Amino acid sequence: TMIQILLKGGLGNQMFEYAYALKVSRAHGNEKMCINGSFLKYSPDKRKIALGNLALADDTEILPILPHPLAVIRTFSLIFKYFSEFGLSAFVGRILVFSQMMATNKKWSFLQSSGFVSLIEKLHTRLSAKGHTPSGNEADYTGIFQRGLYYVRDYYQSPPIVPSTAANKYVWGLFQHISTIEGIEDELRKRFAVKTEASEANKKILEEIKSCNGVCLHIRRGDYLSQAFVNTLCVCDESYYVEAVQQAHEQLDNPVFFCFSNDHESIEWIKQNYHFPSVDIRYVDLDNPDYEELRLMTACKHFIISNSTFSWWAAVLSDEHPQKRVWVPKTWIKGRNVTLYKDSWTTL
Repeated sequence: TMIQILLKGGLGNQMFEYAYALKVSRAHGNEKMCINGSFLKYSPDKRKIALGNLALADDTEILPILPHPLAVIRTFSLIFKYFSEFGLSAFVGRILVFSQMMATNKKWSFLQSSGFVSLIEKLHTRLSAKGHTPSGNEADYTGIFQRGLYYVRDYYQSPPIVPSTAANKYVWGLFQHISTIEGIEDELRKRFAVKTEASEANKKILEEIKSCNGVCLHIRRGDYLSQAFVNTLCVCDESYYVEAVQQAHEQLDNPVFFCFSNDHESIEWIKQNYHFPSVDIRYVDLDNPDYEELRLMTACKHFIISNSTFSWWAAVLSDEHPQKRVWVPKTWIKGRNVTLYKDSWTTL
């Protein structure tokens, strides 16, 4: 028997999936977890198995990536298994998400110009209105979870942990809720430690961060500015970061701000366009892979995060102490109240 984690998204999202799967494992006597990244590799955004750079534990195995045709057939058969439970609306909803993502690529822009995306959007709206999918209440998922299919359509729900008698169980989703880490936070700090040795350049920055009252300043740009997210995400603007930096400067002793972003171009854009108060800001511009950035960010003592699971995890995984301060955006996503923050965090 095993719990198979069907990965989706970047490192931050994969960590949420793993955290939820760990709780499912605990509910089944610490059952073995297997990470399946086949569909991830062939998805439109070409993500990688980022979890492979973390310590994890002996109860976790990373499955080999299947050859392309077999991976697609196998993974879609699993996805169909899910959507046969959740109804036509859920299936059309996933087609809509994928088509929106693909339409941002020049090769697939015809999906938008031809009206295909608009057609799928209207179909999804109509099916949802007719009730072709569960309401989202916990009771709706109990039977499905008992059959070993752990999936919720809503990224920001707190799904129950329901024991299953199925030999093979599947976890697929994002599970972005503060309850996902409750009771396993200390364990996750061990499992999510970066296992590879830091480069010399990163060792130098690590020493700087640990030798001062370091504040992680994460400014998410890159994919957050794409058309695929413009209607849902509230990208944190200059005023949010300036206010947070000002508050941190006034409330902390000799803070040093370490600014992280997507890439070199983003760092240069921030330097030219954001006007911070007169504070000590050091820009981290090392073209790091995600796990190296996570290690540096987690080493900080305080945090100013964006509405990004990546910096959220850095704030959560850092050493927990009464003096730690975390500033977060009041709105994580448009039109939604998201339960991701700890009571001690400051919203702006």
